[in-house]
Amino acid sequence: MSYYSFIPVVFLLVTYTTATGQNNDLSVTLAQKVLQANKTGKTFSYNLSKTRAEENVAYYRYLGKIKSKPAPYKILTVKRVWGPNHHTTGMILLFDQMERYIGKYILGDGTDLPQKVKGNALIFTNQLKTSCDPDLVTHISFRDSIPSEIFLKCKGNYGDLYKFIQNK
Repeated sequence: MSYYSFIPVVFLLVTYTTATGQNNDLSVTLAQKVLQANKTGKTFSYNLSKTRAEENVAYYRYLGKIKSKPAPYKILTVKRVWGPNHHTTGMILLFDQMERYIGKYILGDGTDLPQKVKGNALIFTNQLKTSCDPDLVTHISFRDSIPSEIFLKCKGNYGDLYKFIQNK
């Protein structure tokens, strides 16, 4: 690989890490700290800024256990606020009962995060989305397994589709 073909690869990796909003190892480590606290619904904040002038704060929230086959999963949400314009990104992290990381959904925005777990479903509302129908509620079932994709309704038949990224 020549020097000039190496530069775009490095740029893409840096861009991907920035766009996803998290260093995967750090995200998992912080999530496991939240799981150890075992406080359903409580939000934990972590300042990830490297300088005083930079804003980079991650908010972790343990939603609880979701019923699924063959076993229940622990669900955490992560909302990261970063940059001078306070951009947000969101993630849903899944762990098994032994608190081993299984995988994640990377969402487009922090307002896309689910509000709660109810039985075997994640519940999403549009209350914080000004461009979406506030009366629409999305239920994502985990009854039989982890969905490979989730579709979050916005208006009518429109919404956003997110894929599950399994830990390797």
